[in-house]
Amino acid sequence: MKRKYRPGDVFNELTFVDYAENGKAKFMCSCGTESLKYIHNVVKPGRTTKTCGDRTKHPRTSVPAYSTVHSRVIALYGPAADYLCICLCNRAAEWSYEPGVGGNATELVCPDTGKRYNADLSMYYPRSVKCHKAVDKKRRILRKRLFGRPDSTTQHPVWSDPDEQRVRSTG
Repeated sequence: MKRKYRPGDVFNELTFVDYAENGKAKFMCSCGTESLKYIHNVVKPGRTTKTCGDRTKHPRTSVPAYSTVHSRVIALYGPAADYLCICLCNRAAEWSYEPGVGGNATELVCPDTGKRYNADLSMYYPRSVKCHKAVDKKRRILRKRLFGRPDSTTQHPVWSDPDEQRVRSTG
């Protein structure tokens, strides 16, 4: 039987060593740890297995991902559908990040989607889809007026790209 992967094939920080049983394979991590992993979790694009999993050698990033924060909000408060919308118009359907309402003011931006979020779970409120869209639209318009573009990644009127700042200031 012809095998698809050969010893030495590299996937993120894992190097394929040999096939094992039950859909697993032996991998050598860049840190030197050898481990058994399900092949499909390592080799398929978008899968989460990128290292051996030893957090002492591969610590997690200090900034939680957008999806992680929303999972934490749901775990803490439950589904938004269990609440009324914050404006009391209808039953809520989504959790909405409300910047500038107490809590931690460090706003994060998801690099994949450009969506804004915050790791502080106290800054999320239940909203209906209609209200959530309306509030987000108002925020985009305000950011555009203040910063010159609707999805600016800065929190103040200082451009993040020096070349763009020079172009905008010279006309």
